[in-house]
Amino acid sequence: MAQRLQSPLPQQIDLLFQKLQSPAQLFSKIAIPTMEGLQMVSVDSIVHCTSDSNYTILTLKDRQRVIASRTLKEIEELLEDYSFARVHHSSVVNLNEILKYIKGEGGYLVMSDGSSVNVSRSRKEGLLKKLQPNR
Repeated sequence: MAQRLQSPLPQQIDLLFQKLQSPAQLFSKIAIPTMEGLQMVSVDSIVHCTSDSNYTILTLKDRQRVIASRTLKEIEELLEDYSFARVHHSSVVNLNEILKYIKGEGGYLVMSDGSSVNVSRSRKEGLLKKLQPNR
């Protein structure tokens, strides 16, 4: 009797359930180390993060700023499971908060809070692929 090939569908369903149960999906807040201790920040409230030497300034939707006592690279790693992208040596943005991309050598982004964030030439193509996946 010929053996039938197993469909990959059960494996895909298992993978989907694992994704849905991942810690990034369970918690909508992250602990940001500050000078006073840890500040719990809702991931959805972060518009963009900007480097300031060994500190990172998180700009939130309510225009509040949180100064993290971590480098931008460390904050980027905290946010890697969410919809954030490094667009410049000194900036990480929430892809859900981008209103416009303005063309230029690297161009810049207009964010939901009205701020603008420069995009470096070297990171432009990667950003455009995230914004237009079928491109």
